[in-house]
Amino acid sequence: MGTGIDLAGINNSVIGNRINNMKSYGIICNNKNCNVSGNLISECDWGILIGCNNTISNNIISECDIGIELYEKLENVTIEYNEFKHNMNGILILSEQRQVKMFYRNNIIKNLIDVCYVHFGKLHPSFNTWYGNYWNKWKRIGPKRIFGIRLIPIFFIPTDFPFIIFIPFIRTVAYDLHPAKEPYEI
Repeated sequence: MGTGIDLAGINNSVIGNRINNMKSYGIICNNKNCNVSGNLISECDWGILIGCNNTISNNIISECDIGIELYEKLENVTIEYNEFKHNMNGILILSEQRQVKMFYRNNIIKNLIDVCYVHFGKLHPSFNTWYGNYWNKWKRIGPKRIFGIRLIPIFFIPTDFPFIIFIPFIRTVAYDLHPAKEPYEI
């Protein structure tokens, strides 16, 4: 099967759905002012792909290749009270400029990679906020470090077929300043 729900237009809500076994996206919310809440998403290539000014809350995303993907130039995205569990990659953030994304009180449980944080091009300060998330792999006291990388594009034009490869250059770090000690009820 292809995509579960693909929203068009602005000011949409996707609430209370069960979406599973999609060979593409569970939910695509590529527009502004969407509310994605109370959904159960499992066994998809991508759980959720989102655009600007959206709120993603109270969803359970499990057994997907990528739980949620946030791509370049996003602003004003709030991701709260979600559970990302048993995914290959729980949260994938691809960015090329500074952004405002807020991750509050999510459960991030038993993913192969909890967060993949990739910057392209110029490195800007991160305006992403991580606060009060539960990380099953974090049993220490103090802030939880969230590592990412900056990728440098290298352009090749050897023949009639130009291509780009990305070389890892600088390791970047974000912090969940107050990680939760116990998982939330979602």
